[in-house]
Amino acid sequence: MYLDSLLTQFKEARLRTGLQFPADIEKGITIGKRIAAQYIEYAKTDKTDRIWEGQVPQSDSLWSGTPSKWDPMKRQWKPLTLSSPEQFRPAPPPTDWTKDMEELRKFNATHPHSEIAWKWKSAPVWDNLLERKILEYDLNPFEAAFAGAVFHTARFDGIIAAWDGKYHYWGIRPFQYDPNFEPILLDTPNFPGYPAGHTTVAGSIATVLSFLFPQDALAFHKLAKECSESRFEGGVHFRTDNEVGLSLGKQVGEQVIKIFSENIDKK
Repeated sequence: MYLDSLLTQFKEARLRTGLQFPADIEKGITIGKRIAAQYIEYAKTDKTDRIWEGQVPQSDSLWSGTPSKWDPMKRQWKPLTLSSPEQFRPAPPPTDWTKDMEELRKFNATHPHSEIAWKWKSAPVWDNLLERKILEYDLNPFEAAFAGAVFHTARFDGIIAAWDGKYHYWGIRPFQYDPNFEPILLDTPNFPGYPAGHTTVAGSIATVLSFLFPQDALAFHKLAKECSESRFEGGVHFRTDNEVGLSLGKQVGEQVIKIFSENIDKK
C-alpha cells in the first residue's frame, strides 16, 4: 500500500509539472510492470532465496563466528556474466599474517581517525558518481539505461566473486588473528575477510566505469584504491585482503565488459 501511494504521488507530480501526458505515464507503468514480472521470474531460479545449513570450520587460523543464514549463500547466487562464481577465485590467502598484522597494528596505534574510512562506510560513493556522470555527459535514456545495467552487473557479480572467496577460504579477520587488536574506527563485518568485499566491488565498478567514461579512467581507479585503503585504515582488513580484492574486481569488471560488448556486437 505504501509503495502504491508513492507511485500515485509520482504520477501526480509529473502531471502537475507538465512533464508528461497521462498516456506517457500509463505506458511507462505498463512497461515497468512487464519488466518487474521478468525479474520476478528470474529470481525464482537465481538461488538468492537459499538458506545456509553448513558449519563454520573449526580452526584457530580461520575466521570464526556465526554468519547470518543467508550470507554464505551469496557465493552460490546465479551470476549475470561470470561463467561460475569461482571463475576468478584467487589463490589461497597467507597462512602467516604476521607482516600484515604488524603494519595494521602500527597504523591503528598512530591514527585515531580516518576520513576515508568514514567516507566509504557512510556514503553511496559509487552510486552518486554514476548519476553525476550520466548528467555530466548528458546521456540519453538508452545510454543511461545501458550505463546503469553495466554498473549494477559489475557490483552484483563482484559480490558473488568476493563471497565465493570468503566462504571458500574462511579468511581470518585482524581482530581474530590478534585478540589484543581492536579496530577503533569501524565495526568488523560478521563474515570472513579474504578477499575484501568492498574492494572487490570497487575494482569491478572502477573497471566498468572506465569502459563507460574512458576519459575519467584514472580518477575511477584512484577512487577504487581509496576505497581499498579505507578498509585497511578502518582496521577491518589486512592489506593483502584489499590488494587481492582489487585484482579480483578488475577481472570481474573485464568479464562484464566482455559479455556486454559481445551482446552489442550480435545486435
